Amino acid sequence: MSSIILVVFASMQLLAQSPHGKELTVDCAQCHTSESWNVNIQTLKFNHNELTDFNLEGTHSEINCKECHTTLIFEEVQNQCISCHTDMHSASVGNDCARCHTAQNWNVDNIPELHEQNGFPLIGAHTSLNCVECHTSETNLRFDKLGNECVNCHQSDFNETINPNHTIADFSLNCTECHSAFDTTWSLGDFNHDKFPLTLGHDIQECKQCHKTNNFSDTSPECITCHQNDFNNSEIPNHTNAQFSTDCITCHTTNPDWTPANWNHDFYALNGAHAEISDDCVACHKPKYGTYDNTPTDCVGCHLEDFNSTTEPNHSASNFSTDCTYCHTENSWTPSTFNHDSFPLTLGHDIDGCTQCHTTSNYADASPECVSCHLNDFNNSEIPNHTNAQFSTDCITCHTTNPDWTPANWNHDFYALNGAHAEISDDCVACHKPKYGTYDNTPTDCVGCHLEDFNSTTEPNHSASNFSTDCTYCHTENSWTPSTFNHDSFPLTLGHDIDDCTQCHTTSNYSDTSSECVSCHLNDFNTTSDPDHQNAGFSTECNACHTTGGWTPATFNHDFFPLTLGHDINDCKQCHTTSNYADVSPECVSCHLNDFNTTSDPDHQSAGFSTECTACHTTGGWTPATFDHDFFPLTLGHDINDCKQCHTTNNYADASPECVSCHLNDFNTTSDPDHQSAGFSTECNACHTTGGWTPATFDHDFFPLTLGHDINDCKQCHTTSNYADVSPECVSCHLNDFNTTSDPDHQSAGFSTECNACHTTGGWTPATFDHDFFPLTLGHDINDCKQCHTTSNYADASSECVSCHLNDFNTTSDPDHQSAGFSTECTACHTTGGWTPATFDHDFFPLTLGHDINDCKQCHITNNYADASPECVSCHLNDFNTTSDPDHQSAGFSTECTACHTTGGWTPATFDHDSQYFPIYSGKHQGEWDKCTDCHTTNNYATFSCIDCHEHSNKAEVDSDHRGENGYVYESNACYRCHPDGRD
Repeated sequence: MSSIILVVFASMQLLAQSPHGKELTVDCAQCHTSESWNVNIQTLKFNHNELTDFNLEGTHSEINCKECHTTLIFEEVQNQCISCHTDMHSASVGNDCARCHTAQNWNVDNIPELHEQNGFPLIGAHTSLNCVECHTSETNLRFDKLGNECVNCHQSDFNETINPNHTIADFSLNCTECHSAFDTTWSLGDFNHDKFPLTLGHDIQECKQCHKTNNFSDTSPECITCHQNDFNNSEIPNHTNAQFSTDCITCHTTNPDWTPANWNHDFYALNGAHAEISDDCVACHKPKYGTYDNTPTDCVGCHLEDFNSTTEPNHSASNFSTDCTYCHTENSWTPSTFNHDSFPLTLGHDIDGCTQCHTTSNYADASPECVSCHLNDFNNSEIPNHTNAQFSTDCITCHTTNPDWTPANWNHDFYALNGAHAEISDDCVACHKPKYGTYDNTPTDCVGCHLEDFNSTTEPNHSASNFSTDCTYCHTENSWTPSTFNHDSFPLTLGHDIDDCTQCHTTSNYSDTSSECVSCHLNDFNTTSDPDHQNAGFSTECNACHTTGGWTPATFNHDFFPLTLGHDINDCKQCHTTSNYADVSPECVSCHLNDFNTTSDPDHQSAGFSTECTACHTTGGWTPATFDHDFFPLTLGHDINDCKQCHTTNNYADASPECVSCHLNDFNTTSDPDHQSAGFSTECNACHTTGGWTPATFDHDFFPLTLGHDINDCKQCHTTSNYADVSPECVSCHLNDFNTTSDPDHQSAGFSTECNACHTTGGWTPATFDHDFFPLTLGHDINDCKQCHTTSNYADASSECVSCHLNDFNTTSDPDHQSAGFSTECTACHTTGGWTPATFDHDFFPLTLGHDINDCKQCHITNNYADASPECVSCHLNDFNTTSDPDHQSAGFSTECTACHTTGGWTPATFDHDSQYFPIYSGKHQGEWDKCTDCHTTNNYATFSCIDCHEHSNKAEVDSDHRGENGYVYESNACYRCHPDGRD
């Protein structure tokens, strides 16, 4: 029975196989009915747009399926246009038909847009052209790519233009520099004449007025090339004689008729009277100077005669400056000014008649010294006699320029005259006595005048008291009395404020008196008995306790032993039991030893307390007392008022601060957990506080209890009473989890037994795995590990691309990866984003410009891409062989196209003629030729002619020049042999 079922099942499988290939997996009923395999368009349910990568639009929706699907294997049909439609354009516009055509019809509606995309918009005359007028070929449907440069089409227009001759004038090949692409004709040219702006008189519409030949570049931009005759014929002024610049713009603009003209006279500005003759150049630029450049610019150059003939004053004799601007302006000679700052003319010197001081015509003779005019005034002065007083002859020392010499001012600042001295300030001889001789010898110190007053004073005797001879020490300049004495060395306050100096100063010599208290009050000190100052050793310096207000009240600085609260005793004798107050000790025990010895609660002696009462007590009383228990803080459970609970003996020093000294029994009897077995510290504060045994804390940071490990019941992990037995390794608890995990099998895969490598304490899932050694991005971002790890041993999976994608590599035919020798390392061309788009490093043969072809098959014509050669001639041999202008084969040109061409197109091309053959871009032949055919007279550029152009065409003349030259022949190859560098 089982065999029958197997046969039936196999038959069903065979019958169910689709004839349309593996890729078409849709239900047959989408196209067929149960009645027949024929496809009825009316009942067809297959949606080509949704189920395939090719939408049926336009004419594609109207054709029969078989026109595209020629076999039943539908997947064999390609979706590129070129797979169905023959390229009528001979590969000249690529194989993407949709760039120009639509599925509606073959008409092209976007020609302007296509040209804009290629960088050549159809504007102006280009809008009306037919395609084949530019894209010429054997067929009207092949549109070979043209260059976007004007000259690619208009070279012949350029060469044939003779008015002007564009070639000779070396005009640019870029037509748009002169012509507009928007115009429909060449006539409306717009030439950029900025290098020589055509303004005003130069704004000439007819080019030939300036450009006399067809070669417009012959015309020079220099003014003189057109205006030499105007320059030579100018008379006012004569430009030639004046040696003016031939550069007209130095003085003229492009205004017609040369006016107005402007000469830059900034080097000598024409102002005032000079401006009035600015139009009469010859008034200054006289013929005697020759050229205009020789005309002097300094005043005396024109006005020397005026200078020499002036007599009032005589400028020459007075040595006046020949720089007229020193006294005169450019307006006229008068009024004139003279800078008399060297001798200011103020007040009495403000004299209009210069000759009052300048008595000769040579004004330089007058001296600025006062005495040169006022010597007689100086000599005749009597009050005071200036000569005898040896006053300075420089009048300004005392006088101003005010007339009549008054007021006069003598600078007496060196000795100010104030008070009684000011009253005799007008009587100079009162101080400046004849006995001193000159005024300079008069003394300036007090004793110089008042020595007699000093010596004769007896109350007090100034000499005996050694008073200072500086009167200002006690007296003012107003009078001798009242006088003051600076007694700050011994202030006279209160009881010392005595008006009668003799009460203290008992002799006429005031300096004999001492400032020491005891010098006056020794008897008071010795006779004082309450307390006895002598026995107590008190200082004889009265102000230590007393003031000048009286002996009482008196103060004593007791800061060395402050008298506060209980010590604040007004009766000194309570502590000072003898008359010698110095006998008393400041130590507490000196008074309170009995109190210390008799105290029993606690016993101070047994406890070893300090005899320094202030350690626990204040001066306020014995109680309340304090004890510094900071070495063992009494907080919470330890805050016990009864000291005896801890201090069990009278000697308080016996109590230990160690926890175990009180709590050893608590430690030993604790069983949950057993502190002894677990090896816990006997230092209770490691887990407990003084608040009580519970709650207790344990520093579990060496193994953090987070999430799934956050278990309040210690016994779940600590299965014995010895908590130290538990290991922190994951596997110590989770070995069974590790061994029994099969998805994936951790043991087979060789996973680490360190759970936290993939898991957290939050739970086994979600788990993470560091897949950075093979990043899972885009197409590799697969959540199902088994898609790649096909065995339970995940370590079996290889990271090489080909380990998964070998079949993809082997079956790829466009291109054939095996035949092309492509690398099996997919990442060389592909990303994890998908097989397409793919990239290929084509840097060994850069695809630029004309080589920038999207269709690889245009160059790689076989499935083996390695067959394509990078040599130019492998693709362009036909181009090389058929080129006739010049004939590349006959000329022996290299088949390496890049020697002359770029990938931008065959033209423009370059050829290094100077270094490879004969110099024509340098030396004597530079500019002597227009086109290659001037020398290469045939299509075979390997032949050339030296004797068909310029001076070498005259054989007789060339023969004459070479007469006597050995081996000379009038033949081009002979010319080249002797002159390979073009030199004589």
